[in-house]
Amino acid sequence: MSLRDLKGNQTLLRVYVHENTKVHHKYLWEVLIKKAREFGLAGCTVLRDFEGFGPHHKFHSFMMMEGAGIYTYILEFVDTIEHTENFLKASTELLTDALVTRENVTVRHYTYKEKNEPAKDISEAKMATSELDGKQTLLRIFLGEGDKAGHHNVYSEILTQARKSGIAGMTVLRGVAGFGASSIIHEPHLFRLSSDLPVVIEVVDSKAKLDPFLKQIEPMLTGTLVTEEEVEVRHYKGR
Repeated sequence: MSLRDLKGNQTLLRVYVHENTKVHHKYLWEVLIKKAREFGLAGCTVLRDFEGFGPHHKFHSFMMMEGAGIYTYILEFVDTIEHTENFLKASTELLTDALVTRENVTVRHYTYKEKNEPAKDISEAKMATSELDGKQTLLRIFLGEGDKAGHHNVYSEILTQARKSGIAGMTVLRGVAGFGASSIIHEPHLFRLSSDLPVVIEVVDSKAKLDPFLKQIEPMLTGTLVTEEEVEVRHYKGR
């Protein structure tokens, strides 16, 4: 797949499916990943919940044995509205037991990284404080678990720099499968300690703070996708 310029206004497609839903004896989430790859979508990240309920109204949790097999998998695709719409139309027959949402996002960064190419390290920033209320910005950074900045994981370095920069908060989510600009599908393997699974970093703060922060960490963002959305902060309080 050729690397396309995705910077600017694009679409975030989210597909919610049950972990054990199958089509033609294959798991639906796996079928959708491979179909998205064949359609040439820019990438896909698969996240899994650990507690919740769906249309069946049966509560599930990783602590409950009876909840096994009904976890929700969330497939996230970021691409142009044309590409996502074509993919969605071609997948309609597969989505009989799924929830699909679409959002407008702004792609701030999207680059390709050659395999084993190290990311650059960056200098430390000063610690600060932050208060949030009203319209703010949600920044989402899609990268690989195995991406390195020097001798450290990129996601760990970004987390450290965000804290030192006084960013209000940051959450690192680990996906269960996905593919990116390299078009290589990453999945967990039983006999492999590291399978370079996708990682999604979510951070909410003011645009005035996130813009310079993104510029600061940009040297580490080799082979990543960064999106930006406007959100309304309804509650933010330390404890």
